[in-house]
Amino acid sequence: MKNACKHLALCALTLILCLALAACGSDDSDDYADYGDDSTVPSTIDGFVKESYDSYDYSSFEGYYLPDSGTDFDYLIIDTDGSRWRIGNNDDLAASGYLQYDADYDCIYAYNEHDGVAYQFSADGGSVSIYSLGSFIYEMSLDELDAQAEDDNDSLTDLSYLAGIWYLDGELDADSYIYIDSSGGLWGLYERAPGAESTEVDGGFISAPTDVDDVYYAVSTTYQDVTYEFTLFDTDSIMWGGENDYYERLE
Repeated sequence: MKNACKHLALCALTLILCLALAACGSDDSDDYADYGDDSTVPSTIDGFVKESYDSYDYSSFEGYYLPDSGTDFDYLIIDTDGSRWRIGNNDDLAASGYLQYDADYDCIYAYNEHDGVAYQFSADGGSVSIYSLGSFIYEMSLDELDAQAEDDNDSLTDLSYLAGIWYLDGELDADSYIYIDSSGGLWGLYERAPGAESTEVDGGFISAPTDVDDVYYAVSTTYQDVTYEFTLFDTDSIMWGGENDYYERLE
């Protein structure tokens, strides 16, 4: 009888250990995901670095996407060359960055400049997914999106004459430049360290007051309650922000 009790106790202890090990294994499944045939890759990577030799063709991902069921954000836009992306709710930019193929894991990551984390990216036909940020379904090309925006905003002031790339102090290799899209309504402020890729540090939309000539407001959708006033004082020169930084349009 005593041996039988010991046997039952040993079996119970073994069962408890197996359950504990199974629980530990399930925790890891949140951090790693199967990709491809037999590789296991991390769902997120901290300290991700964009490689200058990246030759992956991301252009097939270009477009405007709407959220799939269960996704918290209203849209995903992947730029024309497919290398940059942004996610948001209406005018509120929630995340943005670049796509990067990682040869070590044979996987594409979407690096988010807002939190410094790279999230596993996958595509399947007309849909894409970014780990923990959501899944999105292709809606239209960026050309179609621009045309629709023009149709919806015919009554708005035409700011297309502001379109272009404006460089700090009029230098092509400047560590800061401002990109204004073809409509003149959207802007992005980029900064870059010597020898490094440029990074979008702020962005949003542009409004023009009707009572003051050549004065504009660049409203940030990256940071709450932030707006930059800038002045166009000739065709290709602006004074930007409270420090009156000089930017010149060179492209």
